[in-house]
Amino acid sequence: MIDTENTTLKNTENSPDSLVDVSKELDSLFFGSFTHSVDSKGRVIVPSLFRTKLGDSFVITVTQNFDSLAIYTEKAFLKLYKKLQQGDDLDPAIYEYKKALFAWSYTNQQFDAQGRALLPMELRKIILKDAKDIKFTGIGEYIILKEQKEAEQGLLDFISNREQRYEAFRNAMLKCEQNNRS
Repeated sequence: MIDTENTTLKNTENSPDSLVDVSKELDSLFFGSFTHSVDSKGRVIVPSLFRTKLGDSFVITVTQNFDSLAIYTEKAFLKLYKKLQQGDDLDPAIYEYKKALFAWSYTNQQFDAQGRALLPMELRKIILKDAKDIKFTGIGEYIILKEQKEAEQGLLDFISNREQRYEAFRNAMLKCEQNNRS
């Protein structure tokens, strides 16, 4: 079953109930990549697999490093919000980051009858640079939207530097494990 405190899989149980719990948790996460086009009004069809997981209302914002758009379920966005609220607003770096992120966050977004989401005009212009073809990439708790060619080039760059990227990933994970132990 999944230990929600440490988000690690425990192999202590192989009962059908524990497998159902794992399956339910995985069903709430976003995985895979899809490409769709933005129409002249700024609407884009969200892949049906993602639509069902997003529910009736969702949040469109920027990614935490401000290089792409992100779509969150309301629950996942609230989790991010609460995490960021732990930072001290008296620290100018924390205050400015939160101000920028939340200024570019659009809550209560909904799909139209055709399963399209309207991407806010400011975000389309600034982040997507009015791209027509958008790559949707599920990365667990949220979805990244990036111009298709830029997303594909990012993957090619990652693959060409995979050894260094894996080593950096491994070191970061080791650091996280050490921090969780203390």
